[in-house]
Amino acid sequence: MDRGMAGEDNVEFLREGGRRYIVGRQRTHCASSKRELLSEDWRLVHAGLEVRITAAPGGQEVFILCRSAERRAKRAGHARAFREAD
Repeated sequence: MDRGMAGEDNVEFLREGGRRYIVGRQRTHCASSKRELLSEDWRLVHAGLEVRITAAPGGQEVFILCRSAERRAKRAGHARAFREAD
C-alpha cells in the first residue's frame, strides 16, 4: 500500500483481518523509532540504498526502514533553498 492510502483506517482494516501487508509510510510516522533511524547497523543493498529491519513498538509489526543518499541530498537541497529564500 502506498503512502497515500496508508491512513490508520486502512491499516486497521488490514490488521483486523489478520492480513500480511507492507505499507509505505513517511519518515515522520516512524518518530517512535528515531533511535533505530540513528543506529549504525544498516545493510547496504546496493549503491546509495541502505535498509534496516526492526520490530515496531509493541512488537506486533516489523519495520523495514530504508534510506538513500539520493533522498538525503534532495532534502538537503530543499532545506538550503528554503534558507536562501529568507
